[in-house]
Amino acid sequence: MELDQSFDEAYEVWFRKHLKESAGDRRLQLERRAAKADPNDQACAETRFLREVWWPVYGELESLIPEYEIVDGLGKTRYLDHAMIRYPVLADLEVDGYASHQKDASRWSFADDRRRDAGLRMLGWDVLRIAYSDVQAYPLACQQLLRRRMISIAPKATQKQEWVERVIQYSIYHSPFTIKDVMALLRISENPARKLLRELVGKQLILSAGTGDKRVRFYQKNDHYLRGRNPQVIKF
Repeated sequence: MELDQSFDEAYEVWFRKHLKESAGDRRLQLERRAAKADPNDQACAETRFLREVWWPVYGELESLIPEYEIVDGLGKTRYLDHAMIRYPVLADLEVDGYASHQKDASRWSFADDRRRDAGLRMLGWDVLRIAYSDVQAYPLACQQLLRRRMISIAPKATQKQEWVERVIQYSIYHSPFTIKDVMALLRISENPARKLLRELVGKQLILSAGTGDKRVRFYQKNDHYLRGRNPQVIKF
């Protein structure tokens, strides 16, 4: 996947922005994260999750809020590793190290983790926890897990969005294809099919594959756009 800027550059700008805007206990949480300098150390699980999992999938960090402060449904203040707020979607992305969540965990902290997740779900948050050991050993599988989870909690697509996705998926296995193929695929007439194809070509979601005397006759997949959208199924 080609990115317009490096992770390190984007992370520096993103993190400093949130650090500058924070105060109180949230600022202390961010400062603790900043003090964890070694990206290969377990202490930097949050940063490594962003580098190895989130960034290769989305190529940006602006959608996420680090150490997001919230009072959960049980009345307790919590700090989320990475919050994504895109109403109606509320997502909490957590990366859990073994030491902090298992080996050295007390019964109280183990129970509090469960209360935390329940308290967030009361407010409509979707909580995704990924083990830090999986981030280290299986980053591609974690990327796939993230992608599928985010798709599953996204608002239901409109009819047009469904049409777009079906045409893009069709192009992967049936290039080149014609407007008649799209009409049969979506069960629509020529005018809306042509309008849809013109829009997809304009956004470079698909490509024209040759022209006739007056109109485009064939269409094909855009490998550049598809790169990274359909990864091979990878198991942990």
